[in-house]
Amino acid sequence: MAQPGWELLLNPGALLRVRLIQVLAKCEEFMEPIAQDSRTLNPIALKERDSGTVLVYRVIQTATFESHTVSFPHPNSIALLLSITSRELNNAENCFSSIVESLETGASTQIPVNEIYSYLEHVQIAIFSIFTAIESMCNAALPADYERREKSTKGIVEIWDKAAIERWKTTQEKLAIIIPAALACDSPTNQPFWPRFKCLQNLRHDIVHQKHSKGNLSETKTENSNKSGSLNARLCQPETLEYIKSGIEVIRYFCLANPDNENFPILFFVSQKELKPKIVDSFTDVFLPPGHENNL
Repeated sequence: MAQPGWELLLNPGALLRVRLIQVLAKCEEFMEPIAQDSRTLNPIALKERDSGTVLVYRVIQTATFESHTVSFPHPNSIALLLSITSRELNNAENCFSSIVESLETGASTQIPVNEIYSYLEHVQIAIFSIFTAIESMCNAALPADYERREKSTKGIVEIWDKAAIERWKTTQEKLAIIIPAALACDSPTNQPFWPRFKCLQNLRHDIVHQKHSKGNLSETKTENSNKSGSLNARLCQPETLEYIKSGIEVIRYFCLANPDNENFPILFFVSQKELKPKIVDSFTDVFLPPGHENNL
């Protein structure tokens, strides 16, 4: 019989190594304590149909640092990006406050150029990381076999699978229409954070597609914003920090709407998360235990 701590290979293919956390007898569902590091990928529970036994495991990542090979719980890519966002947002807020304080008190006769540049770096990294996290969340939200039917302008019913949606649908359409339909939840377009998210989206677009005129960034005006001016001038507005926070709220909204999604980060769950085991006919259909092929 399998034991906690065993490392197994997923079958078929043996491409992923997993480590057993718990082995439970005849358990329908249970509360899994949140990992100490919220960047860890969710644990997965499987229930064997006939025996009723439940195995709980985490996917293991192996990496080599020069000559040192280590194994560790696989990180959640969305959570890593959220962590980067939070760190850079905090750095940007600190820089912003320091710049304002310096200018208001007149402590220095010089404009704090270095700190302004640092602020611009931090805020742009935060915008890129939170938008990448949102795009990753959009892809993780849809089941592998998901299909969506849409009627074209010519009246032809088109079938969109997950791969086509990921590649061709815009992030805004995924968030506003496709994912709510797939998860059977309300669209976030009526949430307070949605207008700020659209401003975040526009800022990110302007950073990626910067235009130059005579060596300077061109004057632009962003949709849903009454502020015009250069990109850097808009990034220095305090609203920019709120736009970044709206991206975190977008991810929180869908994570709480679908807490059973094993690909979503555990960051927004306080102390415990309910795990509902997936039913399998036999554990031997799922695992290839190295050196223990006959023990499951």
